[in-house]
Amino acid sequence: ARSNADLCKFIAKQKINVIFTTVALFKEIFHYNTKNLPNYFCILIKCNFKTILKNKKKYFYRVKERNVWGFDLKPSYPKKVDIVAYNDFKKSTKLISKQIFLKIKKLLPS
Repeated sequence: ARSNADLCKFIAKQKINVIFTTVALFKEIFHYNTKNLPNYFCILIKCNFKTILKNKKKYFYRVKERNVWGFDLKPSYPKKVDIVAYNDFKKSTKLISKQIFLKIKKLLPS
C-alpha cells in the first residue's frame, strides 16, 4: 500500500490527476496518504458483506479461504472519509462511478 501511495505521489507531482483503487485498510496508510498526496480524497465504497458472499464472484469467496478482509479479518476503516458510495449490486458500476465523480467535483477547489 505504501508503494502504491508513493507511485501516486510521484505522478501527482507531475501535475497529473491520479485515481487509484486499493484495499489499504491500515491507519498508517490513511495518515500517510492524507499527509503526502495533494488533493487526496478518501473514498469508501460500502456494501453488505452477506450480499458479496451470496454473489460469490471472487474465488476466495467461493472456497473457504482464510485471511479475507471482512470475513475473518476485521478492517480498520478510516475515521475521516470524504466520499461514501454504496454498492448494493443493483446499480451498474458505471453509475456508481459517475456518482463518485460528481462528489469529487464538488470537493475540488474552484
